[in-house]
Amino acid sequence: MKFEGAPRHRQHAINMIPLINIVFLLLIFFILTSTFRTVDPIDHQLPEAESSEPGVSVQAVLTVAADGELTIDGAPVARDGLPATFRAAVTAEKTTLLIKVAQLATVSMLQEVMDEAKAAGFEQVLLATRRTEPDTP
Repeated sequence: MKFEGAPRHRQHAINMIPLINIVFLLLIFFILTSTFRTVDPIDHQLPEAESSEPGVSVQAVLTVAADGELTIDGAPVARDGLPATFRAAVTAEKTTLLIKVAQLATVSMLQEVMDEAKAAGFEQVLLATRRTEPDTP
């Protein structure tokens, strides 16, 4: 019988495949369980109201900035192109319009926009506000 001298030493290596599997599983878990917020294209402060109702199903969102800049569903719209944009939204069966107006926007601008929305055929025209915090003594 022939025996070899010293036993062979095995090289120990760290197996990275299980670690990579765990990292990918965690990544998939966090992607699927995270919630995403929509960000308004215009940074503005909504006016306050004591009676506001959350949870209304909105199909189109118009944002009016303090300087008069208009965006509908995030896309900028020229003031003279607003009626055509409204008619296109109504023909696409969007019947509810939410208007987000900056606190410093003029009332006349808001009135014009609301009149054009009603004339275009929106069934509901809603005004976005933020609820005031009740004063507690």
